[in-house]
Amino acid sequence: MIHHITLHLTRAHEEQTNMAATAFENNACKETKKIPRGRPKSGRIWKSEKQRKSALIAVRQLHTPWEKRQQIRMERKLMKVYEKELKDETKKQKEVEIHINKSSNIHVI
Repeated sequence: MIHHITLHLTRAHEEQTNMAATAFENNACKETKKIPRGRPKSGRIWKSEKQRKSALIAVRQLHTPWEKRQQIRMERKLMKVYEKELKDETKKQKEVEIHINKSSNIHVI
């Protein structure tokens, strides 16, 4: 009989501790205490804490979709190819002009 009573008391005690633990966890989730930052090693207390890049952009409108970014990259790439073609063309024209000028400046004595 005594063994049965102690077993019943231990089960009741376990249930109470489990309920207390879950209540503590629920309150801990709701009320997270903010830990003070402390003094920086450099002594520059006016500097703010750095955040992750993923946390910086919180507004959805500022985030461009992946397809749009890919399209912009392709446009830039095509523009650079076009610019390179133009530069090569002007470079060839200058080389031709230099060659013509050199050949016309040769004097036979």
